[in-house]
Amino acid sequence: MAPLTTALKEWSIAVEALLSGDLILLLRKGGLREKAGRFQAQVGDRALLMPTLEHQKPHWLKPPWRDRVDSPAAAQPASHAITLGGWAEITHLHALTDAPQVHQLTPHHIWTSQWAQERMAWQPDRPIYLLLLRVYRLPVPQTVPNHPSYGGCRSWVGLQTALSSKDSTPVLSDQVYGDRVQTVIKHLS
Repeated sequence: MAPLTTALKEWSIAVEALLSGDLILLLRKGGLREKAGRFQAQVGDRALLMPTLEHQKPHWLKPPWRDRVDSPAAAQPASHAITLGGWAEITHLHALTDAPQVHQLTPHHIWTSQWAQERMAWQPDRPIYLLLLRVYRLPVPQTVPNHPSYGGCRSWVGLQTALSSKDSTPVLSDQVYGDRVQTVIKHLS
């Protein structure tokens, strides 16, 4: 498998949920500093999961995730190093343009309905993207130095050093992941 040179920035608590298997989806519109000004992704994209505290707010999370963000450790300023525990491959990608579709996904993610409504309302002419992610744990978490190019409101980050995904293990079995994907997709109908 080719080394990974790209990371997908996401709230630290969401990365935790992805790596634990409690979450298989992300809802993204992208950040202000996205390439070409819009969120871009495609099925088959692979990226390390880069935890960030940028924009992570407890009131936008459902319990028990909210309580985990309130901890003193979650309030720490950005570190000089970032630990990457896993990576993901986008298996499904859907552009969602209406609020009822997004609302139907509420049981399948960690965010509040208010957060989803606010995301839909921000730049309402743009869709919110549903990414279904097959997540893998690295055999050993990798720590990389933080770099100025990793900061800011963006989804995709080009890493300064490529990392191997060799010997990674899937967080969920093929069967469990497939079943959960089908459940999410049914909610889009």
